[in-house]
Amino acid sequence: MQPRDATLAYRRHHAGGTLGEMGSIMVDLSGLANIDFSTGAVVERSGCNWDLAVLPTSSMELNANCGVGSFPLDSGSPGAAVLR
Repeated sequence: MQPRDATLAYRRHHAGGTLGEMGSIMVDLSGLANIDFSTGAVVERSGCNWDLAVLPTSSMELNANCGVGSFPLDSGSPGAAVLR
């Protein structure tokens, strides 16, 4: 049995190189969820208004066409992302 939702923790990397405060968002895994980290909300996908898409296949897609990238959640954590 697969989980129906998940809590995604994130930190937005602001212009100028500073990491913002840690935030979290509950994501429904039964469908496509496009997340905008500037508002911490699930949004309808349109151009550059989304940063990360969580797909029903339990995979993720970065909006790389709009300059979105991944960074460690904690400065002392190795790797591109921390999943908990």
